[in-house]
Amino acid sequence: MPEPFAPPLEPVTVDVAPHVGVYERSGVRMEVENGPEGPLLRTTITGPLAELVPDPVEEHPLIPVGPALFAVKPPEAETWAPVTFYELPTGERYLHFGVRATPKVDR
Repeated sequence: MPEPFAPPLEPVTVDVAPHVGVYERSGVRMEVENGPEGPLLRTTITGPLAELVPDPVEEHPLIPVGPALFAVKPPEAETWAPVTFYELPTGERYLHFGVRATPKVDR
């Protein structure tokens, strides 16, 4: 059985700059920033669903795993989740997290 996904024991240095920006799809907006404490993923529930949750905004440190792969662990989660960044041959950039691909809406 393979090991569960997790960040490496030894920290990895990754340039998050190519991934910084806003990613958005119906129902969620994700912002990636390189904050003072390192890379951060901020997710905001939007639309009608935002009214159904007490706080529609969550922030998660992005732990580098590789050049376009990071790990996050929401407080309520027992396991780490991958956050992957990629670019299509046509140039569109995406963030893949939570079994969903979200397009970058700013460059």
